[in-house]
Amino acid sequence: MNDRNLKVSVVGSGKIVKEVLPLITRPEMRYTVTSIFAHSNVENARALAREFDIPTVYTDFDRLLLEDDADFIYIANINTAHYDFALKALGQGRNVIVEKPLCISYDDACRLIGLAAEKHLYFFEAVSLLYNPVFNQIADALPEIGEISMVTSNYSQLSSRYAMYCDHVVAPAFDPELAGGALMDLNVYNLNFAIGMFGTPASVSYFMRRGYNGVDLSGVAVLQYPAFPVVCCAAKDSDAPSGAVIQGDKGYIEIKSPVSVLTRAEVHVDGRLTTTLTVPPDSHRLEHEFRSFREIYLSGDYDAMKAKCRISLDVMRVMSELRK
Repeated sequence: MNDRNLKVSVVGSGKIVKEVLPLITRPEMRYTVTSIFAHSNVENARALAREFDIPTVYTDFDRLLLEDDADFIYIANINTAHYDFALKALGQGRNVIVEKPLCISYDDACRLIGLAAEKHLYFFEAVSLLYNPVFNQIADALPEIGEISMVTSNYSQLSSRYAMYCDHVVAPAFDPELAGGALMDLNVYNLNFAIGMFGTPASVSYFMRRGYNGVDLSGVAVLQYPAFPVVCCAAKDSDAPSGAVIQGDKGYIEIKSPVSVLTRAEVHVDGRLTTTLTVPPDSHRLEHEFRSFREIYLSGDYDAMKAKCRISLDVMRVMSELRK
């Protein structure tokens, strides 16, 4: 049983799906894609089905839930649709993987995770950094740098759609009604890193550069913990070196990449580099989460899943507070 392929039905045909399908269809990943669903980009879904030998393309989600016997429904469509699709799938007794962000509000996240618990279904948010081996290695190295004094994290990436936005052509990534903006798109990674590493902050605040339609083009979230602050920066309107630093009174840990990928971290103690933490060479940035989903489900480790759900709830609680 634990050695079989995990069957998954894919909802969506956008950018993240085009990154996930080449990964999970590798034989060593032990996944079988049973179907793909698309609402509007049907030809795109059909092209993906041909490329990756996916047997069925659905345009009716209710029919998919009735006919497809996949172990998981993987929801990777537009952010604002995550909640409705996940709710319907859970309501039909289906295990679910949802791309980040889980949904748009804390109340919606509570409903989804509560329903999964009530039905004893498996429910994952696809936040890859929480499954990255470097994440746990950083947590293990924290005592080496002494008492933490401050954490800073920056994920800034000039969007390819920013020039269009400046010309008043608003893509979903810059539409506040569709949960666009720097907080939901990029700073969500910094928040997952901070909350996954340090737990729920005592208080939060958000400062932003607001665009002409009200969207946050860039912003700084400040998470106040009892003993130290965490500063989370993100921008879609500009580029900057992305990474993070955890500072302590004996040293610091520098993450040499956006926390979304965690490819390399260096531990410095008493002014010298003591340890370098890296992911296995040639590993895909999403590989560890999809391996973990399969392992947790097939081994029946429901407690491991619930632990990740608690992080998702805490992140959504903070996100909802910051978006007020």
